Amino acid sequence: MTGAAGQRIGMERARLIIGVDSGGTLCRAAVNGPSGGVEVAGAGCNWTTDPTRTAKAIRAVLMSLAAKAGIGSTDLREAAVHIGAAGIVNERDAGGLRHALADMLGNVTVTDDLDCTVAGALGQTGDGFVAGLGTGSFLAARQAGSLRRVGGWGLVLGDEASGAWLGRALLARALHVRDALADPSPLIARAMDRFGNDPAEVVRFAATATPTDFATLAPMVAEAFDAGDPAAADLLNVGAGWIERGLHALGWQPGARLCLLGGLGPLYARALPSHLSDAVVPPLGTALDGALSLAQARPVAP
Repeated sequence: MTGAAGQRIGMERARLIIGVDSGGTLCRAAVNGPSGGVEVAGAGCNWTTDPTRTAKAIRAVLMSLAAKAGIGSTDLREAAVHIGAAGIVNERDAGGLRHALADMLGNVTVTDDLDCTVAGALGQTGDGFVAGLGTGSFLAARQAGSLRRVGGWGLVLGDEASGAWLGRALLARALHVRDALADPSPLIARAMDRFGNDPAEVVRFAATATPTDFATLAPMVAEAFDAGDPAAADLLNVGAGWIERGLHALGWQPGARLCLLGGLGPLYARALPSHLSDAVVPPLGTALDGALSLAQARPVAP
């Protein structure tokens, strides 16, 4: 996708293509030019959770990219850019982010990160199904050129099976164990140890936790699942059940290719029923690859 990092990008502006994949945890950007490519990364955010912080995070990554690639402000403004950002759920959101970056970018499209993920995983054409399973979550199907989605609505009302959802569900399970509504397990004991075995500390953490904060607990669930912990298995089974229902709602049939993406993709590949896990194939590329391809398809400013 990109060449040796750090090299200066040539200034043939018609060939200057920038893609941005901004997730809840990590924001990445890459530029392709006549001399090769450069990629950078920084902190991510979610537009639904914090629009101002999201715009600042993307701006910071673009500035870092421009500095590393030797791109001047005029060239940056005239580059063809596509931004896929977590939490962009409609055109009003997309317009808000475009407006926030209008002084910097003059030829930009904005979508949610789903579009970039699908374009990267399935290529520019071709049918298939994608499950994005990172800090947040979504499911998507591309069939005969039409893109349909399930989920991606954020942690307050959704993001089932995501890292944030798993972390929050783990803490809810820990409090159920405290109230004798669920059985204890080593995972629950480890989670409570993190909060000094004090339920009040769990509640205080959850009261202000962001999706990214909750997602920091997800690796505990993954490790415990691999160790055979029953609580971890219960949590992953609920998440896998949502994925299965969502894929069938999108029209999944045996024989269709399925890409599981994000940090939790490999975990759910082990937790899904076999008729789905057997259909999992590696993605053709990353969400950043997809962002670059969508930018490439955009007309470049004269």
